[in-house]
Amino acid sequence: MIKALPSQVYSADHLRFCIEELTLYAAEVGKALRAKKPIPEGPTSAESTALLSLLPASSKKPLPEQLQELISELEVLAQKAQTVHFTLVASAPYSLKQQLVDWVRQNLHPLALVTFNSNPDIAGGLVVRVGNAVVDESFRSRLVSQPQRLTELIENV
Repeated sequence: MIKALPSQVYSADHLRFCIEELTLYAAEVGKALRAKKPIPEGPTSAESTALLSLLPASSKKPLPEQLQELISELEVLAQKAQTVHFTLVASAPYSLKQQLVDWVRQNLHPLALVTFNSNPDIAGGLVVRVGNAVVDESFRSRLVSQPQRLTELIENV
């Protein structure tokens, strides 16, 4: 049972890609075992490699059954995991995404998925949505809720 996702796998798109890559890898492993050939190297993506680290440490090379069990758990997770949506004024750099993903996984849920969107209309800050709950800490919402504050700021310049 997966208790936490690695931080490299944070979005539903990442998860679907990894499921596809691990499914292909499981087929290669099965084919190699049937042909009594060496098990091929693992997947090439860092995301899928990180997911392979969730397999029991006792197995040096994953068996097709272990891979299929992992894939099945990931498929269920892809359908049922709660998603946290971040909207920022511009596209977030990878380092910021990783910080936000780590925060979500430590403070909200270790299996939560995270999406990032950009919207220049918010003018700064961020908007976070989980299900129907929205936390709007954008510059735009503050201006709309306190228009007199903008007038004060302009007058004091």
